[in-house]
Amino acid sequence: MSACGGRGIANLTFHDLRHTWPFRAAEMGVPEHVRRDILGHSSKSMTGDYTHASPNEMKRAMELVAFYGEQAISISANPETAAGEQSAAL
Repeated sequence: MSACGGRGIANLTFHDLRHTWPFRAAEMGVPEHVRRDILGHSSKSMTGDYTHASPNEMKRAMELVAFYGEQAISISANPETAAGEQSAAL
């Protein structure tokens, strides 16, 4: 019995995993040019085809923009109070 078969995974091939390493490497901060060279891609666009944002990364991006957007609104509304809040947040 294969490792996949014992877990109910049928018809998995090595090629099915072609997105896993680039995706995980990007999540861990491996620079794009390093991923591109390791994968043997000739262009950034090809490496981009194999790297996708995870739901967690997209959620975190939205939270960051919302947080800094709130800070900008607060600063423009009351510069003296917001400056103290901003330094406390950092």
